[in-house]
Amino acid sequence: MRQAADEHGGKISDHLFPPQCLAGYEPWLDAFWDASTERQYGMGIGPIPASAIAAAAFILGLDEIEAEMFTQVTRRLDRVFLADAGKKMGQRGNAAPAQVSSRPASVDLFDALFG
Repeated sequence: MRQAADEHGGKISDHLFPPQCLAGYEPWLDAFWDASTERQYGMGIGPIPASAIAAAAFILGLDEIEAEMFTQVTRRLDRVFLADAGKKMGQRGNAAPAQVSSRPASVDLFDALFG
């Protein structure tokens, strides 16, 4: 792809090319992206649930020590993913919603609303 772009005088952004993965760990990276489909989307993007990481470790057939390492690696990848997603959401104006009310929640307010 880069060669074709260079031949035609174009430039392809580096962020479109994934970093090199250590040999033998490609299934872990694939499992990260598969588990990523389990995250919740609401007011923002949530982390990968622990149950999805555990299921991925089971599917990969990892022993207890490998599963713990896989969990740590997945959590670190997820932190980077979430930080990048947060930056992108802020750039698009999709940052956290503004405060709904100038009145902080209180017991009296709760009682007035819900009796």
